[in-house]
Amino acid sequence: MTDDGNYSVSNSGKKGLSDMDIPKADPDRSSTEQLCSELINNLGEGIAVIDENDRFRFANPALEEFLGVGRGYLEGKDFNDFLTERSRLIMEGQKKRGAKGIRDTFRLEIITKDSRSSNFLITATPRKSKSGEYAGSILAIRNIGEIEENERDLRREREKFRTILNSIQEGI
Repeated sequence: MTDDGNYSVSNSGKKGLSDMDIPKADPDRSSTEQLCSELINNLGEGIAVIDENDRFRFANPALEEFLGVGRGYLEGKDFNDFLTERSRLIMEGQKKRGAKGIRDTFRLEIITKDSRSSNFLITATPRKSKSGEYAGSILAIRNIGEIEENERDLRREREKFRTILNSIQEGI
């Protein structure tokens, strides 16, 4: 994390994505690093890097906000501590798939720091160590709880509308 509270992707020794061996994309690496930092810090989706033991090695500000924690809080914490029991079982299966090199998208119920739960859509991309062993995953995390709530509300309203229409038709 930089002095301004954002995360850095440079190899300056500060915490961030520097240990992920970001390939040199162009001759002007500093502008690429700046763009990557801006994307990660301002993206409205959660991004995390977890190691082979499901411990956070990195989490962007959006994920910290989703989980209701402060900047830097997640580093070293166990991702499973934020999951319901059912979601832990799903994550265990996904970890086995990741160890086989399979990228996957799935839904987990995540518990925030203030004990609220919400559904999240997760895309897990496995990482390999230099020796080819499973080294954890990069997670893209999208809060779909509000979308699902809106869909439930819409279904309820649709059912009310049908009931009203049926009662009108019966009265005619």
